[in-house]
Amino acid sequence: MKGTIHNQFLTRAGEAARSLSSRGAANPRTAVVLGSGLAGAITVPSPGLIARFDEIPGFPKTSVSGHPGRMIFGKLLGSEILVVEGRFHLYEERGLESAMLMASFLKEMRVEDLVLTTAAGALAPHLKVGDFVVIRGHLVYPLGGRAPGMGRILSDTGLVGGGEIYAPEIAAGLESACLDAGVRFQRGMLAFSEGPCYETAAEARLLRRAGADVVSMSAAADAVAAHCLGLRVGCLCCVTNRVGMWRGAHADHGDVLRASGLARSRVGAAVKEYLSSAVREG
Repeated sequence: MKGTIHNQFLTRAGEAARSLSSRGAANPRTAVVLGSGLAGAITVPSPGLIARFDEIPGFPKTSVSGHPGRMIFGKLLGSEILVVEGRFHLYEERGLESAMLMASFLKEMRVEDLVLTTAAGALAPHLKVGDFVVIRGHLVYPLGGRAPGMGRILSDTGLVGGGEIYAPEIAAGLESACLDAGVRFQRGMLAFSEGPCYETAAEARLLRRAGADVVSMSAAADAVAAHCLGLRVGCLCCVTNRVGMWRGAHADHGDVLRASGLARSRVGAAVKEYLSSAVREG
């Protein structure tokens, strides 16, 4: 049965890709996923196609506030790009679908580079709300529901890509872009869990001792799936709350969306600076 599950996603992703291509979607080299509250950070002038997830064959609806669930195809800085506003989450009861469907679709659309953005909680004491973190690696949060099984699941589907999950060249490009855009950033390690949850003080201490700087829910699963399909992946986190022992009061999703909203323009500036450099370098 190895590979059977993956073939199911390839079938659905292929149907979705053919449908959007027939409606005028180009094949972009780069895709950017905008996480919680970050929709609108990247403006595509005169988009070639805008499609809601629920208009795309085989795609489910998004159900989380701050994730409108739409795709914007068009040219930005002279290059074809796909901006994805929102993501599927592991905790929306979709299991493997959350990690694999979008990655398979991007592969079918011939995307080569994927830039993920996500809201994240700060574990490291030097981080504050509004800071950015360029991710260089991640660890799986051991209390995170289905998340610990991601490696086994991907292996069972025949997706066992090795090497760095986060492409060093994209990470370096994001760091340079943050500097050029005047955006404060740190380099760090991401912990991820299935969610939805906000970590206790004990859980935060565990993750911090394991080396994590920030924690998020689904972006790392997206990164694993995309990497295993051969895409180069980068991830830019926006700190929207402080967790566990560093928090003043327990955060909720409303706090995350408010912080993301305040950071939206800076996320857009950093990512556009990255895209501009990528275009110049060819």
